[in-house]
Amino acid sequence: KRLAVELTVPGSVLAVSQATVRAKLSAEVKRVLVREGDRVAVGQTVAEFDTAQLRAQLAERTATLESARAQLATTERTRQANAQLVKQNFISQNAFDTADSAYQAQLASVAAARAQLEQTQIQMNDAVVRAPIAGQVAKRHVQPGEKVGFDAPLLAIVDLSQLEVQAQVPVSDVPQIRNGMPAQVDIEGIGGRHFAGRVD
Repeated sequence: KRLAVELTVPGSVLAVSQATVRAKLSAEVKRVLVREGDRVAVGQTVAEFDTAQLRAQLAERTATLESARAQLATTERTRQANAQLVKQNFISQNAFDTADSAYQAQLASVAAARAQLEQTQIQMNDAVVRAPIAGQVAKRHVQPGEKVGFDAPLLAIVDLSQLEVQAQVPVSDVPQIRNGMPAQVDIEGIGGRHFAGRVD
């Protein structure tokens, strides 16, 4: 009859999809909305940072942008007026060039102020932490009130709907193993149940 050769190796059960949620800014954690073991959906809010300082910065940078735009409008009017005057030879080309340089410099100031405002708006969005994957909270690294740095781990989320076993096989047995071969998994602590899988 047909014989089967079995190879028994120890391994570790891991989630195929798992993610460590990290802080995208350095701030104080205001609220953590999930606990270890809670299920989360993709995009669900899991934590929030204190945004008082960011809100003040946002107001300041909005005002800076409005001021830069107002100055741009003034320099643009001056430039247009000087363009007409230089055509009629009422002012020198040098005077027009000065007005034009002031206008170009103000254009750059508006662009810089807009970029700073957008950066603050991104930080405001990052102050609300969302789950990147659906799954369960495996580890919660922070508590409300803690000050965390940029890239600090906040939560670990694992998707337990799909698991894999990573096993180290002796080199001498590697030639016998093929992709797609059946595999039976027995988990320590869960007696009497066998889980069917395949080699990947």
